[in-house]
Amino acid sequence: MTYLRFVECQRKIIRDTNFKGMKMTRNYLDILFFIYEKRSVTISQISRELLHTNYINTYQIICSMNKLGLIKYFRFNENRGKANWILLSDEAKVYIAQISFDYRLHDID
Repeated sequence: MTYLRFVECQRKIIRDTNFKGMKMTRNYLDILFFIYEKRSVTISQISRELLHTNYINTYQIICSMNKLGLIKYFRFNENRGKANWILLSDEAKVYIAQISFDYRLHDID
């Protein structure tokens, strides 16, 4: 899947699709596709690399997405440090795969 192709289709995807009856926002879609490409990310990565906003704003979006069942959010603690990892839920993976198929977002070689 190419991110450029996703950006080209983003308005149409936002207008035409929903997840469990809820309309997607641009931030939600950006985060879902970002996690889909990276497999697992932290809130700091999303803040820094994708949304270019502060940690608190991103954390609020992530909490909202977690309540909707779009992502799995868990804390990993060790003696050296901690990280809050974010993975896609199974339903979100199916949703992204369906969007990729419907809008031909996958790479064609």
